[in-house]
Amino acid sequence: MVPTSEVPFPHLPVELRELIYLFAFLPEPHTPGTYQKTFSAADSIYNRGPLLPCFLPKFCHVNEATRVEVGLWYIRSIEIGILYPANCSYFTRFLNTFPNQQGFEAVRRLEFQLFGRYRVRVDEVNPYIELMKCCPGLMEARIKFRISDFCKPQLCSSVENPCNSSILSIQTLVETYRMTDLFDLNRLTKLTIEIWLRKRTKPETQIVSSHYVLQIDQLKDWLKFRFLEQGRRVNVVVESVRTAGVRLNM
Repeated sequence: MVPTSEVPFPHLPVELRELIYLFAFLPEPHTPGTYQKTFSAADSIYNRGPLLPCFLPKFCHVNEATRVEVGLWYIRSIEIGILYPANCSYFTRFLNTFPNQQGFEAVRRLEFQLFGRYRVRVDEVNPYIELMKCCPGLMEARIKFRISDFCKPQLCSSVENPCNSSILSIQTLVETYRMTDLFDLNRLTKLTIEIWLRKRTKPETQIVSSHYVLQIDQLKDWLKFRFLEQGRRVNVVVESVRTAGVRLNM
């Protein structure tokens, strides 16, 4: 880093500096949340410190003042994807490098593509939701499920014609993922539930039964109703996705 404490273009007002950052670091056209970066395990694998993870613009390497100003602006402007529960701890360390909790306060949008794959054990918290709760400015969250995540593993033998006992109840689903903790996100305005509505079978990929579609709609309605009970209108949206895997936005 250059040994100086000055931010770039120090004589310009911060609003103009942020316009420069917008045109320099985010593709056109850009609206909030349309640009995504996945906070991957690569930083941990290659022993990168928490100050400068891979997804930050290289311009942040100029000096500490630049890292803080550009870094906070960047965090506010993009949707950040967290893949594995272990990445939550590393991302928390990164946010802690900003003074006065500004890193946590800057987070506006988070995405968890593997949310449904990690069922929480008894007496444990959901690491993804705990991270969300640490970010008081969080406005939008995106969580992803595969259709098999709605099913009891030992009973989910028939995707085409499941019996009612093979599908998790709404209460069990909520308890399994600690979803009542979502109601602690005081500034949340939108919750997107992504769902992979197919399951790979041999020799082809089949569309699942309408039983699961009904369950997803019931979960959406339950979340909306619980938010309304708190006097909050949170837009709960269900989106069908094209893959059960992850999309990396590096």
